[in-house]
Amino acid sequence: MKPLIFEGCRRARRATDFGHPFPNQFNICLMLSIVLLAGCGIRKSELFHIFADDVRLDEVRLYHPEMGLAAWKTQDATLRRGSRQEYLAAKFNLRPRSLLPKGHGNFSGWKNLLLDYGSPENYARLYWISDGLKKLFYRLHTIYITHLRPVGLCHPYYFICQDHKNFGEPWTISAFDDAFDDALCKIKEKRSRERGTNPHGLRHLYGQTLTDLGVRPIVIQHAMHHHSIESQMVYTRPSPEKITRALNAVAGFESGKPPESLTNEFEPYDWACDPLKLFAPWNLGAL
Repeated sequence: MKPLIFEGCRRARRATDFGHPFPNQFNICLMLSIVLLAGCGIRKSELFHIFADDVRLDEVRLYHPEMGLAAWKTQDATLRRGSRQEYLAAKFNLRPRSLLPKGHGNFSGWKNLLLDYGSPENYARLYWISDGLKKLFYRLHTIYITHLRPVGLCHPYYFICQDHKNFGEPWTISAFDDAFDDALCKIKEKRSRERGTNPHGLRHLYGQTLTDLGVRPIVIQHAMHHHSIESQMVYTRPSPEKITRALNAVAGFESGKPPESLTNEFEPYDWACDPLKLFAPWNLGAL
């Protein structure tokens, strides 16, 4: 994670436009998105439905892009509450990104995830797998909101384009994909489904880490916002390497040798995908 975040997200050419050295040196939107994907296990498409005020003081909310609750003031200063579809139409003359044609640049899909709060709020709370990732996100968020994301934009979305031509416009999936691939290239990696070096691979890492730590399936289901407990199996099934270790342990036991302790297989914890050890059991706390 450390190379991808701190090396991959470093700008090839240092900017001078922002009022803080950090966004001048790093693609802070990409950093925030990677931390959310890895730390909360959300899908790539869900990033682009988050509004700026969905990032609360101590939690990040993921509202249904059409039915989620919104509040705004009308032209006569009357406070109104309604759906996000109504809010986007009334305040910005926009449609939810999930309702745009698939070929539209701002389209972003929405999978029918399990919401923690039903009508009228209609939102899911994001659950951090690591307090370290949560702290990193909020440090970056403070810089981003204070020094980079302008107020008074023509849309409410959290992530914005940072290039001169489209600055302030909603960030798009295609722009994110280009930035993510560029970040992989900088750390000499390529997008690979098998190796998990893609945005959805971070969701798999989230689910697999919870499984490896012995978190109950019902908890994983709600953390990943699956309607069915069976839906998470693709994210939590053991890798061939783990199956091999388990079978070797059984074989060793049958031959009279003490089996490898599966409960202590993370000691010492040394995952190539997590050099910062952010997902180590001692960094996660009680689950």
